Amino acid sequence: MNQHIRANFRYLGRDEEGTQTPLATLALGSGSCRDYALLFIEAARSLGASDTRIMRREILPNLVAPIIVYGTVLIPQNIIYEASLSFLGLGIPEPYPSWGRMLSESAAEYVRTAPWLVIFPGIAISLAALGLNLLGDGLRDVLDPRLKGAG
Repeated sequence: MNQHIRANFRYLGRDEEGTQTPLATLALGSGSCRDYALLFIEAARSLGASDTRIMRREILPNLVAPIIVYGTVLIPQNIIYEASLSFLGLGIPEPYPSWGRMLSESAAEYVRTAPWLVIFPGIAISLAALGLNLLGDGLRDVLDPRLKGAG
């Protein structure tokens, strides 16, 4: 059965219509394929556990950490993308606030007379990205079942 699952995961890159599968699906699919082949899943099956029980008790707890890490990497990445596009003038429209537009406007007009107008939005972007990455690392450490037995 494990060879059948591995063969199916090999073709997840494109479907029959030629569209690509999202990266998160591929990352989680490869993680579940790796976890499915582990001995504790085979042991649960040999004890008579149903597929639903194996999915709920063995596979899904091992997928929580990759989902959290992937999400907490995407959010800061998108914050930086939005700030970069807004800095270049390609971001969200004028009535809405944006750190990138704050940087752009203050760098153009006030960088010599009031440098804090450039420094503080840059620090806010950096701290938001760093804080979300650290939050994701902390949540992964708390929720990852593979780290619960470690030191």
